[in-house]
Amino acid sequence: MTITAISTVHPLRSWIRLQLALSATALMVVMFRSAQIVHLSTETGAVAMWRPILTTQAAFWLGWSVWAGILVPLVRRLVDRPLSRAAGVTALVALAMLPPFVLPVAYAPIHWAMFNRVRPITQAYGHMATHDLLTNILLSATLVGVVYGYSSLQRARRLEVAAAQLSEQLTRSQLETLRVQLNPHFLFNSLNSVAVLARRGKVAD
Repeated sequence: MTITAISTVHPLRSWIRLQLALSATALMVVMFRSAQIVHLSTETGAVAMWRPILTTQAAFWLGWSVWAGILVPLVRRLVDRPLSRAAGVTALVALAMLPPFVLPVAYAPIHWAMFNRVRPITQAYGHMATHDLLTNILLSATLVGVVYGYSSLQRARRLEVAAAQLSEQLTRSQLETLRVQLNPHFLFNSLNSVAVLARRGKVAD
Protein backbone atom coordinates (compact mmCIF):
# COMPACT_ATOMS: atom_id res chain seq x y z
CA MET A 1 0.00 0.00 0.00
CA THR A 2 1.34 3.42 -0.96
CA ILE A 3 0.86 6.59 0.98
CA THR A 4 -0.99 8.22 -1.91
CA ALA A 5 -3.64 5.51 -1.70
CA ILE A 6 -4.72 6.69 1.74
CA SER A 7 -6.88 9.80 1.79
CA THR A 8 -6.55 12.30 4.60
CA VAL A 9 -8.71 15.32 5.27
CA HIS A 10 -7.22 18.75 6.01
CA PRO A 11 -7.95 19.70 9.65
CA LEU A 12 -9.71 22.95 8.69
CA ARG A 13 -11.88 21.25 6.07
CA SER A 14 -12.64 18.48 8.54
CA TRP A 15 -13.68 21.02 11.18
CA ILE A 16 -15.88 22.91 8.71
CA ARG A 17 -17.63 19.74 7.54
CA LEU A 18 -18.21 18.59 11.07
CA GLN A 19 -19.40 22.05 12.15
CA LEU A 20 -21.91 22.16 9.29
CA ALA A 21 -23.22 18.70 10.16
CA LEU A 22 -23.65 19.58 13.83
CA SER A 23 -25.28 22.93 13.04
CA ALA A 24 -27.67 21.14 10.69
CA THR A 25 -28.54 18.73 13.49
CA ALA A 26 -29.38 21.62 15.81
CA LEU A 27 -31.39 23.26 13.02
CA MET A 28 -33.45 20.08 12.66
CA VAL A 29 -34.32 20.31 16.35
CA VAL A 30 -35.40 23.95 15.85
CA MET A 31 -37.60 22.96 12.92
CA PHE A 32 -39.10 20.12 14.95
CA ARG A 33 -39.91 22.50 17.79
CA SER A 34 -41.44 25.04 15.40
CA ALA A 35 -43.61 22.29 13.93
CA GLN A 36 -44.72 21.37 17.43
CA ILE A 37 -45.69 25.00 18.11
CA VAL A 38 -47.69 25.17 14.87
CA HIS A 39 -49.47 21.92 15.71
CA LEU A 40 -50.25 23.06 19.25
CA SER A 41 -51.51 26.43 18.04
CA THR A 42 -53.76 24.74 15.49
CA GLU A 43 -55.23 22.39 18.09
CA THR A 44 -55.85 24.99 20.77
CA GLY A 45 -56.74 27.89 18.51
CA ALA A 46 -54.16 30.06 20.26
CA VAL A 47 -52.35 32.80 18.37
CA ALA A 48 -48.62 32.05 18.28
CA MET A 49 -46.26 34.99 18.87
CA TRP A 50 -44.00 34.11 15.97
CA ARG A 51 -41.48 36.92 16.24
CA PRO A 52 -40.32 36.17 19.81
CA ILE A 53 -40.65 32.43 19.24
CA LEU A 54 -38.52 32.42 16.09
CA THR A 55 -36.00 34.82 17.63
CA THR A 56 -35.64 32.55 20.66
CA GLN A 57 -35.32 29.49 18.43
CA ALA A 58 -32.67 31.25 16.35
CA ALA A 59 -30.74 32.06 19.53
CA PHE A 60 -31.11 28.42 20.56
CA TRP A 61 -29.68 27.27 17.21
CA LEU A 62 -26.83 29.79 17.34
CA GLY A 63 -25.92 28.79 20.90
CA TRP A 64 -25.77 25.10 20.02
CA SER A 65 -23.81 25.83 16.84
CA VAL A 66 -21.19 27.76 18.82
CA TRP A 67 -21.06 24.93 21.35
CA ALA A 68 -20.52 22.47 18.49
CA GLY A 69 -17.48 24.47 17.38
CA ILE A 70 -16.07 24.29 20.92
CA LEU A 71 -16.98 20.64 21.29
CA VAL A 72 -14.98 19.44 18.26
CA PRO A 73 -11.46 20.24 19.61
CA LEU A 74 -12.40 19.03 23.11
CA VAL A 75 -13.50 15.60 21.89
CA ARG A 76 -10.61 15.37 19.45
CA ARG A 77 -8.21 15.91 22.33
CA LEU A 78 -9.86 13.05 24.20
CA VAL A 79 -9.49 10.84 21.12
CA ASP A 80 -5.90 11.83 20.29
CA ARG A 81 -4.72 11.75 23.92
CA PRO A 82 -6.91 9.09 25.49
CA LEU A 83 -7.30 9.09 29.26
CA SER A 84 -8.08 6.04 31.30
CA ARG A 85 -11.34 4.37 30.30
CA ALA A 86 -13.20 5.62 33.37
CA ALA A 87 -11.91 9.19 32.97
CA GLY A 88 -12.68 9.20 29.24
CA VAL A 89 -16.25 7.98 29.76
CA THR A 90 -16.76 10.52 32.55
CA ALA A 91 -15.53 13.34 30.32
CA LEU A 92 -17.82 12.32 27.46
CA VAL A 93 -20.84 12.03 29.76
CA ALA A 94 -20.06 15.48 31.21
CA LEU A 95 -19.80 16.97 27.70
CA ALA A 96 -23.18 15.45 26.88
CA MET A 97 -25.00 16.39 30.10
CA LEU A 98 -23.75 19.90 30.90
CA PRO A 99 -24.80 21.87 27.76
CA PRO A 100 -28.59 21.49 28.28
CA PHE A 101 -28.15 23.31 31.60
CA VAL A 102 -25.32 25.70 30.66
CA LEU A 103 -26.35 26.94 27.21
CA PRO A 104 -29.70 28.39 28.39
CA VAL A 105 -27.61 31.01 30.20
CA ALA A 106 -26.81 32.40 26.74
CA TYR A 107 -30.26 32.36 25.13
CA ALA A 108 -32.56 32.72 28.16
CA PRO A 109 -31.98 36.54 28.28
CA ILE A 110 -33.17 36.75 24.66
CA HIS A 111 -36.29 34.77 25.53
CA TRP A 112 -36.82 37.03 28.55
CA ALA A 113 -36.41 40.22 26.48
CA MET A 114 -38.59 39.05 23.59
CA PHE A 115 -41.51 38.21 25.86
CA ASN A 116 -41.67 41.73 27.33
CA ARG A 117 -39.80 40.83 30.53
CA VAL A 118 -43.03 39.66 32.15
CA ARG A 119 -41.26 37.22 34.46
CA PRO A 120 -37.89 37.43 36.24
CA ILE A 121 -34.93 36.37 34.14
CA THR A 122 -34.28 33.47 36.50
CA GLN A 123 -37.68 32.06 35.58
CA ALA A 124 -36.80 32.50 31.92
CA TYR A 125 -33.65 30.45 32.48
CA GLY A 126 -35.63 27.78 34.34
CA HIS A 127 -38.13 27.61 31.50
CA MET A 128 -35.44 27.33 28.80
CA ALA A 129 -33.46 24.76 30.79
CA THR A 130 -36.38 22.48 31.59
CA HIS A 131 -38.40 22.98 28.39
CA ASP A 132 -37.82 19.91 26.19
CA LEU A 133 -35.01 18.82 28.51
CA LEU A 134 -34.94 15.27 27.15
CA THR A 135 -34.73 16.60 23.59
CA ASN A 136 -31.81 18.82 24.57
CA ILE A 137 -30.00 15.96 26.28
CA LEU A 138 -30.57 13.77 23.23
CA LEU A 139 -29.26 16.55 20.97
CA SER A 140 -26.19 17.01 23.17
CA ALA A 141 -25.47 13.26 23.29
CA THR A 142 -25.89 13.07 19.51
CA LEU A 143 -23.38 15.87 18.96
CA VAL A 144 -20.85 14.21 21.25
CA GLY A 145 -21.39 10.83 19.57
CA VAL A 146 -20.98 12.25 16.07
CA VAL A 147 -17.81 14.14 16.96
CA TYR A 148 -16.33 11.16 18.82
CA GLY A 149 -17.06 8.76 15.96
CA TYR A 150 -15.73 11.11 13.31
CA SER A 151 -12.61 11.95 15.32
CA SER A 152 -11.93 8.26 15.98
CA LEU A 153 -12.19 7.57 12.24
CA GLN A 154 -9.78 10.40 11.46
CA ARG A 155 -7.32 9.14 14.07
CA ALA A 156 -7.45 5.64 12.57
CA ARG A 157 -6.68 7.11 9.14
CA ARG A 158 -3.74 9.10 10.52
CA LEU A 159 -2.34 5.95 12.16
CA GLU A 160 -2.77 4.11 8.87
CA VAL A 161 -0.84 6.84 7.06
CA ALA A 162 1.95 6.71 9.68
CA ALA A 163 2.16 2.91 9.36
CA ALA A 164 2.34 3.21 5.56
CA GLN A 165 5.12 5.79 5.85
CA LEU A 166 7.13 3.55 8.19
CA SER A 167 6.62 0.59 5.87
CA GLU A 168 7.79 2.62 2.87
CA GLN A 169 10.85 3.88 4.75
CA LEU A 170 11.71 0.32 5.77
CA THR A 171 11.36 -0.89 2.19
CA ARG A 172 13.61 1.92 0.93
CA SER A 173 16.21 1.11 3.58
CA GLN A 174 16.20 -2.56 2.62
CA LEU A 175 16.54 -1.69 -1.09
CA GLU A 176 19.39 0.69 -0.31
CA THR A 177 21.16 -2.04 1.67
CA LEU A 178 20.80 -4.49 -1.23
CA ARG A 179 22.05 -1.88 -3.68
CA VAL A 180 25.15 -1.27 -1.57
CA GLN A 181 25.77 -4.99 -1.25
CA LEU A 182 25.53 -5.42 -5.03
CA ASN A 183 27.94 -2.55 -5.66
CA PRO A 184 30.89 -3.87 -7.79
CA HIS A 185 33.53 -2.53 -5.40
CA PHE A 186 31.78 -4.17 -2.46
CA LEU A 187 31.46 -7.43 -4.41
CA PHE A 188 35.13 -7.30 -5.49
CA ASN A 189 36.31 -6.70 -1.93
CA SER A 190 34.15 -9.57 -0.68
CA LEU A 191 35.55 -11.96 -3.32
CA ASN A 192 39.07 -10.79 -2.57
CA SER A 193 38.52 -11.48 1.13
CA VAL A 194 37.23 -14.95 0.30
CA ALA A 195 40.31 -15.61 -1.88
CA VAL A 196 42.65 -14.47 0.90
CA LEU A 197 40.93 -16.75 3.39
CA ALA A 198 41.14 -19.64 0.91
CA ARG A 199 44.89 -19.10 0.47
CA ARG A 200 45.40 -18.99 4.21
CA GLY A 201 43.55 -22.24 4.48
CA LYS A 202 45.86 -23.91 1.92
CA VAL A 203 48.96 -22.60 3.67
CA ALA A 204 47.69 -23.94 6.96
CA ASP A 205 47.16 -27.37 5.36
